[in-house]
Amino acid sequence: MAAPEKKDGRDRTLGTLTLADMLAKLRWEVSEFKRLSESTNEDPNLPARYMAQNAASTAWHMTDWLVDYLDDKDLWPLFSEATAPVPPNKHNVKSWIRGSYAMLVCQQIAFAMKHVRIDDHAYEDGIFTEDTFLDVFGEVDEAGNVTRVSHTESKHYAVHKVVLKNAGKFSGTYELWVVLDTALAFWERLVALILS
Repeated sequence: MAAPEKKDGRDRTLGTLTLADMLAKLRWEVSEFKRLSESTNEDPNLPARYMAQNAASTAWHMTDWLVDYLDDKDLWPLFSEATAPVPPNKHNVKSWIRGSYAMLVCQQIAFAMKHVRIDDHAYEDGIFTEDTFLDVFGEVDEAGNVTRVSHTESKHYAVHKVVLKNAGKFSGTYELWVVLDTALAFWERLVALILS
């Protein structure tokens, strides 16, 4: 039995119509996440957390927008040639995109936020997120230079992190802004490649 034909849903996206529009949305969300991360002492910093969840979802869902664009413009041969040595095709493009640690993390956040429970075939062991709260202290001299860390003034910062434990070549702890910046850079390069 053939899969039912999917209908174009861009008439219900509030004006987001193209891959370039999705890239602009991702840029804004990453920028807002950074701004919100630095602008509040909330514990937890919910505005930053929610914006990070949105940015991760946008980054992952851009995969669908990429596939649609390549199908619509019949650009799969050019795309596969340009992304060699492991050229993606319509059937393996999502696996290829998950080859970026940032995109793998974005996929896991997007799936968890949408579905709560992730199917076994999509679940990656060893990936989790955490919020770490740090008290940052600094002492400055008369010229305004930071001279040492002390307890004169404090500011409470929420640092959102992603931990990749036993996740193959990507093991480590990453601050979420680095992950989102890396995902944004991934899409900026890819979109520039196919729109040029």
